[in-house]
Amino acid sequence: MWRIGNGEKVVAKRDKWIPTVAGLKVVGQMRNSDPDVRVSNFIDSELGMWRTDLMRQTFEADEAEHILGIPLSRRNVVDKQVWHHEKSGAYFVKTAYHVCIRDKEAKEPGPSNPPSQELWKKVWNAPIHTRIKHFLWRLACNILPTKTNLQKKGIALEETCGLCHQGNESTNHLFTQRDFARRVFFASVLGYHSNGTNDTNALLFEMLSNCNVFFVQVSCYLLHHIWKARNLRLYQQKDVDPVKVAMEARYAVMELNHHNPSWAKNKNPESVENGSASAVGFHTVRVDDGLGENDVVTFGCVILDDEEKPVISLCKKQVLRSNPSLAEDLALRWSMETTISLKLSKVIFQSDAKKLVDCVNEVTTHVCLELVAEDCRSHLKSFSIASIVFIPRKLNSKAHALAQLAKSVGSKTWLGVCPIVDSPSPVL
Repeated sequence: MWRIGNGEKVVAKRDKWIPTVAGLKVVGQMRNSDPDVRVSNFIDSELGMWRTDLMRQTFEADEAEHILGIPLSRRNVVDKQVWHHEKSGAYFVKTAYHVCIRDKEAKEPGPSNPPSQELWKKVWNAPIHTRIKHFLWRLACNILPTKTNLQKKGIALEETCGLCHQGNESTNHLFTQRDFARRVFFASVLGYHSNGTNDTNALLFEMLSNCNVFFVQVSCYLLHHIWKARNLRLYQQKDVDPVKVAMEARYAVMELNHHNPSWAKNKNPESVENGSASAVGFHTVRVDDGLGENDVVTFGCVILDDEEKPVISLCKKQVLRSNPSLAEDLALRWSMETTISLKLSKVIFQSDAKKLVDCVNEVTTHVCLELVAEDCRSHLKSFSIASIVFIPRKLNSKAHALAQLAKSVGSKTWLGVCPIVDSPSPVL
């Protein structure tokens, strides 16, 4: 099917281009329209938006609704053919095979070099997600596919660490000897310095033996995120900031405890709920969206300094046929454009739209979100340092409340305060 860019290559009636309808194409009658009309005819190229009135005049109501839910880029990008069975849009023989036979086989490695019984118990009793437990078990068994382990399996490759180029990439090297891992732990909310051990299992045992549940959770997630950062650097050639890795690990723990409140009873005295995880010298931008009646879409954004104090609060209201996913995309792009206009240099964007955050960070790919994600990645290059991370909905309450406030007050701006807390008069 086609992923819509500027719409110039796609014939509206004949081609497949609507991802949310059966058959991926227009089925109903197109009124008052040339059968060979291009999709570009329904796009305002200057605004990067659908021509809503023309859309409603031409298509059946249900199909128009689906089309208006397709996000558009504000850059003049070309249309692109994608494989709709994959979220990434890329064609794989493996995927085609599974589509034909609807059977997916799973392969799991057998255990080897099991950890000590005591460490084993600590791993499986830890108050963390099962997926992280499996990772820690593989870490303790030394069966992660590091270069050293792969060479032991008979795979010929260069053992030198691709991150620091200063040693063989073993498990101990990655998690205890490299400066990157040490910077991640120090940048975390724990401010952790290891006891100098070069043995990963000894480090893991030390962390899991801590009596503070929050410490245990963050430590485990930090290890997992260090491994994810290694994979991003090795396979996608992406540089990863230790501060960002530490923050993402913490937010993952917040989300974990949000869904498992019983695990959070013995957490760090600094409450997880307050959301204060700002890095020194960085501004934090939290953003959310809202949907109202009569095609009303609202955005809310609060920009905080590194002491979690509001610098500026904004809300915006506009009429646009949208759906929740598209509204989240547009809200994030709007917050980035606003922040660029304020000429901030070091920024951490926070959103509770996990699918969008993962897409912008290229952790996952979703063909329906990719155009807006590309816009956001382009905007991130406008800052000296910038990143986007996911936060749980409860930590995004101010931005959410601002989006709801916009339904009644319209587009407004407040300086130095958040109106949800301080109830000031807007300056715009």
